[in-house]
Amino acid sequence: MDQRRKSCRTVCSRSDENRVQTPDRHHHDSDNMSSQLRERRTTRFGESSAAKDASNTSNVKAVTNTIKEPNTKYSSKDRQALKKLINILGNKYVETIELHKKASMEVGKLKTDKEKQEKEIQKLKTLQKKPSHGRNFQNRSYADSFRSDFQEAQDSLDAIKKNFQKAKKIKESARDDMEEAEAEWKFEAMCSGEAYYEDGKWKWRD
Repeated sequence: MDQRRKSCRTVCSRSDENRVQTPDRHHHDSDNMSSQLRERRTTRFGESSAAKDASNTSNVKAVTNTIKEPNTKYSSKDRQALKKLINILGNKYVETIELHKKASMEVGKLKTDKEKQEKEIQKLKTLQKKPSHGRNFQNRSYADSFRSDFQEAQDSLDAIKKNFQKAKKIKESARDDMEEAEAEWKFEAMCSGEAYYEDGKWKWRD
């Protein structure tokens, strides 16, 4: 499964000055850099180890803490390319965080709307049980108005429920994207040897 992650100056910080825009060509560049540099990293970590760590992000901290010295196997140009790639993946992670946050807010809003509309329908049902309603219902105008109001309230609730279910699926998908982006970012930072984890933060090597 394709995984993704984030980085900034302290690879985990989200400062604006370190953010890199990620249009399609940057995404393409990141794929190219990743494929070119991953082959060189293979001799250091091994493909099987890399694949395992990519799927098990809980081990990221433990593995990266074993890399004590800066990576000297890459040229200065390669190291800059790695940092660029990590920054691109980092900003993709930031974007997925924002999308997940937005999706979560939409779910919360629709849940509130659904509960509010359910209360409105319950009020109409309660009104139906009152003796006065039975008498008034004999009036055709009143009866038509009540039926119209009830149907409108029910249609509104049905629409809200439909949107609510859709929003929950979007939120779930956004959460998956966010987790994958985080994993890819951390994996790339770890395997490159250009970043390390310390005091709860990802940091660049000198």
